Amino acid sequence: MNIQQTLKYFLYINLALFVSSFVISCGTQKFEPTFTDPKKKQQGNENKPAQVPSYEAVFSKVIEPKCATCHSSDGRPPALDNWNSISQRVADIKRTAIEQKTMPKGKPLTNEELALLNSWIEGGAPGPDQTTEPPTPTPQPPSEPTPIRNP
Repeated sequence: MNIQQTLKYFLYINLALFVSSFVISCGTQKFEPTFTDPKKKQQGNENKPAQVPSYEAVFSKVIEPKCATCHSSDGRPPALDNWNSISQRVADIKRTAIEQKTMPKGKPLTNEELALLNSWIEGGAPGPDQTTEPPTPTPQPPSEPTPIRNP
């Protein structure tokens, strides 16, 4: 075997390894679209919206007009007309309205409604009058001073 055949053989092996690694890596990644507005993204944290919408905004613009018209205490279960019932079904709402787009029946949510609902859910789905971030606890001084001991 001469040097040209050896180099050709080496080139084919490397090419085969490169192509197979490329094909394998492409097949293992899962694409999950998000509906966050690129203008609202924070620098360094691309998956979190800059400001989490309030429960009141999501309820008045999406849930009340699009969900609670059918899913109310007087309508079909599950009821989605109050915070207690909505807070227990956030994962179901995300799955059916955002991921599967099977709700609401008949007239799907607009891109703006999907973006608002998704931003609220991705931001932790804060309830009425809740802040998007938990308050930082203030450190309490010890009740008695700790004596300093010499070793």
